[in-house]
Amino acid sequence: MLLTTQYLEEADQLAARIAVIDHGRKIAEGTSRELKAATGSGFLHVALADVARLDQAASILERRLEHPVQRSAEGAELSVLADTAKAANEVLADLVAAGIELSDFSMGQPSLEEVFFALTGQPSLGVSPKDDKP
Repeated sequence: MLLTTQYLEEADQLAARIAVIDHGRKIAEGTSRELKAATGSGFLHVALADVARLDQAASILERRLEHPVQRSAEGAELSVLADTAKAANEVLADLVAAGIELSDFSMGQPSLEEVFFALTGQPSLGVSPKDDKP
């Protein structure tokens, strides 16, 4: 059976294998777990207490970690690939030193949406899993 969807949470839950298509070309294929592992396990997620500091925080994260930053649909959360836990700790210290207050942070396996972004360099067209929460 073939399922086509723009909703990556749906693909993550229903598909045994996933092919990522970018500009009409297949650029990656595998199970959800394989695609996530190939992207890396160190995705740092930070939520800001003050959304007015979002651009400054994104700039610090991008400059320090040398990976593009994804912004959540809600606006106050940023996600970025951190190659090591040490790099994540250091960039968190940089944010605090810049006076940017965090309301939450975590590091873990990337979502399928983050995998898509890492592979294509652009956000997905689907709805983020966080968009479904009330």
